[in-house]
Amino acid sequence: MKSVKKFISIALVLTTIFAFIPSTAYASEPNIQVRVVASGLEYNWIGWEPGVVPGNFSPVNASFSQGVIIAWSMSGDRHWSNIFINRYGEDAFDQNLGLLYANFSEGFATVNRGGNFGHIDRQGNVVHQFTYARRGHFSEGLAMVRTGSYSASGNAGYIDTAGRVVIPLIHNMGFPFSEGLARVIVVRDGRGYSRFIDRQGNLISTDEFWNARDFSEGRAAVQIPIPLQNSDLDAIVWGFIDTTGNVVIQPQYGNVSSFSEGLAAVNGGTGLRLNEQNAWVPAQEWGYIDRSGNVVIQFEFYAAGDFSEGLARVEKNDRIGFIDRTGALIIPFEWESHRDINDSTNGLYWFSRAHELDLGFRDGLAPVARDGRLGFIDRTGKVVVEPIYDFVLPFNEGLTAARNIDGTWSILEIVGFGGAAQVPPTTPTDQPSSWAVEQVNAAIAAGLVPQSLQSQYTQAATRAEFTALAVALYETVTGREIAGRMHFNDTNDINVQKMGYLGIVAGVGDGNFAPNSTLTREQAAVMLARLADVIGHTLPSSAPTFADNAQISSWAVDGVGQMQASGIMGGVGNNQFSPSGSYTREQSIVTMMRLFNLLGGLF
Repeated sequence: MKSVKKFISIALVLTTIFAFIPSTAYASEPNIQVRVVASGLEYNWIGWEPGVVPGNFSPVNASFSQGVIIAWSMSGDRHWSNIFINRYGEDAFDQNLGLLYANFSEGFATVNRGGNFGHIDRQGNVVHQFTYARRGHFSEGLAMVRTGSYSASGNAGYIDTAGRVVIPLIHNMGFPFSEGLARVIVVRDGRGYSRFIDRQGNLISTDEFWNARDFSEGRAAVQIPIPLQNSDLDAIVWGFIDTTGNVVIQPQYGNVSSFSEGLAAVNGGTGLRLNEQNAWVPAQEWGYIDRSGNVVIQFEFYAAGDFSEGLARVEKNDRIGFIDRTGALIIPFEWESHRDINDSTNGLYWFSRAHELDLGFRDGLAPVARDGRLGFIDRTGKVVVEPIYDFVLPFNEGLTAARNIDGTWSILEIVGFGGAAQVPPTTPTDQPSSWAVEQVNAAIAAGLVPQSLQSQYTQAATRAEFTALAVALYETVTGREIAGRMHFNDTNDINVQKMGYLGIVAGVGDGNFAPNSTLTREQAAVMLARLADVIGHTLPSSAPTFADNAQISSWAVDGVGQMQASGIMGGVGNNQFSPSGSYTREQSIVTMMRLFNLLGGLF
């Protein structure tokens, strides 16, 4: 059985091999519709802790995760409390969980009780006791724990999903794992220095950096002092290292972003960059470089964000627009920047410049501002949600929270997101069949089942619903979000686009996918076999031995044989496979959980 580290390295290689292909078919974008599913919610704040400056917290991390989001309320004595709410604005657990510290990640959420931190699972059960002064969120199966608060002395290490310490508490601070590596801090002479460790706690090199960012697409930004000519001073500039710790892009930039879809935004700022004559010169504008350090989009922007879904948010002359990976302007500079938005009544501000640029496209939509109000546009620049809100978070999982001008909140939902018809909240009577209960509950606890599929378990699954489960499994096992997209004419479902990019699903012809068509058993078998292969665990070839083999489509024979031999899928009785028969939600979930277990789970 292969290790998660192997999965991660293979996923990274695949992401690199498939090259970050730009999508330019913006004019044929599917029509996205958004509806309000809950309104008039009287929470004081949704998304992060009130009083924390929004600029210090990435808006993406505050969005919906695994179907829930944190909502805050203030009592008469100005005491803050919070709960997880679902898409309808209702308490998702109906119990006192403690003070919630972060959204769910990989099936766990961080909670504070009595000043110490623990973790709960998706059912609200305490799975890791409140024994540490700090706990981070899980990433790639590991979470940072620390004996002292961030402002106090203490030591940090990492635990696995069973709560076992797997990397000793010997660092001053630790950050989430990304691509099999984590940034840790060592303090010397009153100053912290960044280093990187692997999943066994080994340093990838002895180099220490003034500052650093997490790995993304095989590169990590690091800050290094370099001596200035004819001066006793150093320029503190940014470059990039690879996963072995070698500097692959020389330090020369005053500020940088992480790589996304093959490019990173870079800026000279108060630092320096090399010009065409290889001389150090000041640079105030932002541009983009590729993973080899080549400038591919010139330095012309006042601010520049990460590429997401083929586009990047950029700023010129105090206005926001969007460019593609060639630098072509796709959406004109007609939207307001963060400096134009300031809620003076509540003292709450729109995001800082750095985090405003995080607000790229997610689920096919991006937040924009006009006349001091916020809404959303699609990738053609069409307004999908009119700018009428005081505040919005990015969409994630087809959901977002928006604050109305009267101070109440609404929950917005992309219609048909994930290819599934929207269903009411799951009730206690809406349970899986008795044979599936244990595996379905385990899959939910592992973070493999989106909230929209945690109901109507005996209903036939759609093609798009199965991709949602496949994406959850892939991203949970590899610990990495799928960066690429393949677009279809009849759906904007991000899960379909991700699976298409990896080659796990294909269309039905004429550029269509048929997201709402019923999934067949042979389609499920092929997708599961391809999913295992892309993750890095190709299942042994074996011919199927069902009595109805002749009815299996030629393109599905190998996949069905692999599923039968591995025990992931079986027949429907009397040695029949029923290749064109439907496949229910609970069957889909159970087989995903079997594949998850075969891959070794998170270990």
